[in-house]
Amino acid sequence: MPRKVKTKVSQKPKAAKVSPTPKNERERPKNVDASGKAAKLCTEEPTAPVIVPEEGTSLMESLFTALAGGVSPSRVASDVLRLYCEGNRQELCAAILNLVGKVSGVVDGELGAAAVEGNTDMNTLLDEMFAHVPENAPAYLFSQRDPKSQKLRIAYGQFFMRLVELSYSENLMFDQFLLPTVVAWLVAMSESKARCFRHTSTATLLYVVDALSCVIQTLNGQVCADKRNKKHADAKQRVIQAVVEQRNQILTQTVHQRARDVAPEIRLLVFESLKGWILKFDEEFAENKYFRYFGMALYDKRPEIRAEALAMIQETLDSIPDSGSRMFLFLQYFSKRLVEMCNDVNLHCSQLAIGVIRRILRIFSAEAEDKQLLNNEMIDSVLLNIFSECPTIRREAGALLHDFIETRLPTDERDESAGLQAMTELLCTFAAMLRSQHGEMMPERYIVDSLYTPPQDIPPLLREYGPILKLAQSDAATDVVVALGFLSALLEKLRGRTDLGPIPKDDRKGAQEKKISADKQEAITAVIGSMSRDVGVVLTGVLERHRSDVAVVGAVAAVISAMDMEAFISLQDVSQIKSLLVLMRKVTAALPHSDQLSLVPITGAWHALVSEEHPLVVEAKGQLQELRRQVVKQLTANGSTPSRASGEAWEREQLHLWTRVSIVSSLVPMGDLLTLFKSSFLHHVEARASPELIQLVLTSLVRCVLWQLREAQEQTHEHREPTTPGGADDSGVTSDVRDVISQLIGELFRCVSLMWTAYAEHVGADATGLLVDGMLILCDLCVLPHYILSEAERNEVLDRFAQLSQLLGSKVTSAREELKKAEAGALEGDQPIPLAPLRRKVSYLESSQMRVSMGVARLMMLKRLPESAGPRVLAQWGHAPTKAVSDIFRCLFRKLRDHSGDSLSLEWSVLLAAREQSADSLSAVGVKLSSMHWPLPDKYYSACVGIVRCGIEFAATVDPTVLLALVPYCSRLLRNDAVALVSILSQREKLASSTDHTVMAFVSSLRRAAKLDGTPNILPASVTKRPRDVSPSLDLCGNSLPEHMPAPRFAGKGGVSPQTGDQRSSLGTHWVGNRMLSADGWRIPHKEVGTNLSCAGKVGMEGSNLTASSVEGEFIGSSQETHSVMGSLPTVDTPTLTLTQRTNTSCLDGFDNSEVFIATMEYE
Repeated sequence: MPRKVKTKVSQKPKAAKVSPTPKNERERPKNVDASGKAAKLCTEEPTAPVIVPEEGTSLMESLFTALAGGVSPSRVASDVLRLYCEGNRQELCAAILNLVGKVSGVVDGELGAAAVEGNTDMNTLLDEMFAHVPENAPAYLFSQRDPKSQKLRIAYGQFFMRLVELSYSENLMFDQFLLPTVVAWLVAMSESKARCFRHTSTATLLYVVDALSCVIQTLNGQVCADKRNKKHADAKQRVIQAVVEQRNQILTQTVHQRARDVAPEIRLLVFESLKGWILKFDEEFAENKYFRYFGMALYDKRPEIRAEALAMIQETLDSIPDSGSRMFLFLQYFSKRLVEMCNDVNLHCSQLAIGVIRRILRIFSAEAEDKQLLNNEMIDSVLLNIFSECPTIRREAGALLHDFIETRLPTDERDESAGLQAMTELLCTFAAMLRSQHGEMMPERYIVDSLYTPPQDIPPLLREYGPILKLAQSDAATDVVVALGFLSALLEKLRGRTDLGPIPKDDRKGAQEKKISADKQEAITAVIGSMSRDVGVVLTGVLERHRSDVAVVGAVAAVISAMDMEAFISLQDVSQIKSLLVLMRKVTAALPHSDQLSLVPITGAWHALVSEEHPLVVEAKGQLQELRRQVVKQLTANGSTPSRASGEAWEREQLHLWTRVSIVSSLVPMGDLLTLFKSSFLHHVEARASPELIQLVLTSLVRCVLWQLREAQEQTHEHREPTTPGGADDSGVTSDVRDVISQLIGELFRCVSLMWTAYAEHVGADATGLLVDGMLILCDLCVLPHYILSEAERNEVLDRFAQLSQLLGSKVTSAREELKKAEAGALEGDQPIPLAPLRRKVSYLESSQMRVSMGVARLMMLKRLPESAGPRVLAQWGHAPTKAVSDIFRCLFRKLRDHSGDSLSLEWSVLLAAREQSADSLSAVGVKLSSMHWPLPDKYYSACVGIVRCGIEFAATVDPTVLLALVPYCSRLLRNDAVALVSILSQREKLASSTDHTVMAFVSSLRRAAKLDGTPNILPASVTKRPRDVSPSLDLCGNSLPEHMPAPRFAGKGGVSPQTGDQRSSLGTHWVGNRMLSADGWRIPHKEVGTNLSCAGKVGMEGSNLTASSVEGEFIGSSQETHSVMGSLPTVDTPTLTLTQRTNTSCLDGFDNSEVFIATMEYE
C-alpha cells in the first residue's frame, strides 16, 4: 500500500529526506550529448527512491528539495512517474504545478489534488496563487543570475525534459491526463498578468517542446532503422504524428503569444529556444513558418533580442547546408531591414547585421541581385561602414568588401595573377567612387584599416601592390591620387602610424591590438623596406607629370612622410631620392593656394625629412633652407604695402604667396621677419582682404612670434649663471626678457583684437574659421606665464567668447539640421547628396566650439582669469548643443563650486549673467544647472531651495523672466520643500494672480513638485494600476472579513471600473490596500498607494491661501489613518487552495468572464 502524501502546509515544515546520489548516477550524462543527439529514452530504474516525504511536508517540497540538493533530474523524474503509476495521479500533477509556482515565487500556498480535475477555474486559482507571492519577496528563480540559481534552473529544466521523455518510455504520454493536465495549467499560467508566472511557465513549456522534439528525433531514427518491418514502421509513424500534433499545439499556444510578450526577458527566452530548435532539429524547424517569428525580433526595441535574431540567421546560414533555399523567402522579405540594421545604434547588432549581408553575398554570389535579395545600392550603403568610428565595424565591413570584390570574378580565376590584378583594380575603382560620388577625402586609409589588422597576414589585395604602383604612374590625376593614397595608407599601417580618431567606449575591448611576434615583426619590416624602395623611385616621375596639381603633390607628400628613408642604401636609390628632394623643393616654392587638408601632408613630409634620422637628413635640411630663401625673396619682392586697387588677380597671388609662407614658417625660424609680417597683416586687415587670406597671414604671424619667444628663452638660458639661482625669478627668465616677451604678446593681442573688430560681422565669405583661430590664439597667448591681462583685455576675451559661443552654437544646430535632412532624403531614395562634406562641416563646427570652450576653461583653471569671471563663462553653457562641450562646462562648474564651497551664490550669479543675454539662454542654463543636483545624495541640494526662493523674490520685485530658469529646478525639490515654497509663493499676490505664461508655468511646476496639482493617481491614466482584491484570511467562505474594511476604490478616467452583475458585485465589495497591480503584475507598496489615495480628497487645488503646515498635517494624518487600517488586519494561516473553496476577492471578478489576458505587444 503506497504511503499517502499530505499536501497541507504547516507553518514550519520539516526538511524532506533526500537519498544520497550514487557516484555512478552523478556521472551519468544528460539527456542530450555533446553532439546534439538525444540520449536513450529507457534508462535503468533506480533502486532507492529519492522522494521520501515526511509528515507535515508536501510532495512539492520534497520534489523541490531533491532538485535543489543536487539529485540527478533523471532519478527525480523516474521517482515522480513511479508515484504516478502507484495511483497518486492528482497529487502528482498538483505537486508538479506547485513546483512551478514555487519556482515562480509562491510561498505557503499550494494547489490541492481536486484543483487539477476537470471543469476548474484555472484563472481564479492562479490569481490566488499569485496572492501568496510576498510583497517584499526576492526575485524569482528565472530572474536571478547567481551561480546557485543557475544550477537550479538547469536541474529544473532537465527534470521537465526527462519527465516528458520517460513518460513516453513508460507509455504515459498518451494517458490523456498527465501531460494534457500539466500543459493546460502551464498555458493558463503563461497568460497570467504576473510576469513571474508567465516567465516560469513559458520556460517550462519550452522545455516540454524541446523534450518532445528529442522524442520525435529518436523515433524518426528508429523508423529509418526499421524500414524492413513495415508494420512496426507504420505504428511508429502514427506515434510520431501524435507527438508532433501535441508539440505543435503547445507551440501555437506558447510561442505565438510569448514571442510578443511585453517582458523582454520572456521574448528573449522564446527566441533563444526557437533558434536552438532550428539549429538542432533543422529538418522540422528550419522552415519559413518558424523563420518569420524572427521578423518581429528584427524590429524589437531591445538590442539583445535583435542580436539573437541576427545570430540565428548567421548560424543557420553557416551550419545548415541548404539554408539558402530554406531561408530565401525570409531573407528576401527582410533584406531591407537587414541593410538598415547595419547602422544599428548597438555595436553588436551592427556587426552581426554586416556579417549576415556578407553571408548572403557569399551564398548567392552574383545571383543576389537577380533574386532581388541585394542590389548594388544596398551593398554600397553597407560598405560605407568602413568609415565607422568603431574598429570592429570597420573590420566587418572590410571583410564584406573583400567578399564583394571576390564575387565579381569567377571562382577559378580568383587565385591567379590576372584575377588578383582585376580585384586590385576593382578596389581602386571603389576608392575612386567614394571620392567622386560620396565626397570622401581619404577613403584609402579607411579601406586599408578595414582590410588589414596586425598581427594578421597582409591580404593578397594589399600584399601584391604591383598593380597599384602601375596605376600610380597613370596620366589621370584621380587614379594617381587613389594609388598613392593606398600606398601611403599601407605604409602607415605597417609602421603603426595609422590614427583614425579615438575609439568609442563600447568598442575598446574588441579594438585592442594583439602583440606582434618577433618573426612577424621582422617580416613586416622587410615589407616596409622593399615597398619604400619600390615606391620612392616612382615618385620623381609622378611629380614631374603632375607638379601643378595640388592633390597629387599632397598624395606624394603623404607617401614621403610614411616611407622608411633608411631603406635607401644603394647609390642609384640615393640619387633618385636626392632628385626627389630637389623637385619637392621646387614644387613647394611654386605651390598654388590650396585648403588646409592639402597643406597638412606637405608640411608633414618636410617635417619628416628634416626631423627623422636617416642618411639624407643633411640634404633635406639644405633643401629646406633653400626653400626658405626663395619664399623670403618672394615675400620681399611682394612688398609690405599691398595696393588697394588690386582686384581678384592680386588676391589670388597673395593667397599663393602666403600659402608657401605658412608652410615654411611652421618648419624653420622666421623671427627676423616679424616686422614685415606684422605690417603685412595690418595692411591686409585694413584693406578688408578675404578671411581666408587673413587666416594665412595671421597663422604665419603667430608662428613668427613663437619663434621670437623661443629665441628669447634660449638666450636667457645661455646667459643665466647657474651659481646664482636667486638672480632671476622662479621661471628662470630675467626681467628684460620678460618685458620683451610681454611686449611681443601685447602687440599680437592688439593685432588679433583689430582683426576681430573688422571681421566679427563680415558680410562676405564665412569668417567663422578666422574668428575661431583668433579666439584660440588669444587663449594660447593669455595662458603664457609672462603676460598679465589687464582688466580691459579680460573683458574683451570674455566678450569675444560670448559672441563666438552664440555664433558656433547656432551654426552647429543649423548644420545638424541640414545633415539630418540630407540623411532623410538619402533614405527615401531621392537625389543622392554627398553626406561626407556635410558630416565634415558638422564635425569641424563641433570641434571648434569644443576647442574654444576648452581654451577659456583652461584660463579659468590656471587663474589667468579671476573667479569673478566664472559666471560670465558659465553663462555660455546654454549654447552648448553637444555633450562634449557641455561636459567641459560641467567640469568647470564643479571645480568652481568645490573651490568656493558656495553653490547658491555661484548658480545665482550664472543665472543673472545668462539673463542679460536672452530668455532662451536663461532657460537653457537653468536646465544645465538643475541637472547638477539630485534630491538626496547631493550635498549642495540646499542650493536648489535657495535658488527657487531667491527667484521668487527676484520675480516679484524685479523681473519675472528669471522664472524660466527655475522651472527645471522644481523637479529637483523634495515634497516638503516644495510645499513650503508654495506657501511663500501664495504670499506674493503679483505672482499668484499673474496671467503671464512664464509665471503660470513656474507655478504649475512648483505645485506639481508639491503634489498639489492634477488627479490623485500616481500614474497617468494610460497606465493606471488596478487595485487587486485580496482576502486577508483566505477563508473563502466570504463571512470572515472585518466590517471596517474600506470599499474598493477604482481608478478614475482610464482606470478599470467594477462590472455590474449580482455575482460580481457581491464578490468585489471588499479590498485590502496592501497590493496594487499593473497590467504586467508589478506590485506597488500599500504605503505609497494608500497614502496618495487617502489624501487625494484632502490635499487638492485649494488656491494660493494654502499653507505648508496645513498640507503637511493633512498628509501625515491621512497616512496614519491608512496605516491604522492596514495594521488592524488579522494574520491567519494560509490553507491549501482547492476547487471547492470559492474566493470572494479575486481580481478577475472585476472583468467579464470572457476576457482573456495575453500581455503581448502589437506588431504590424
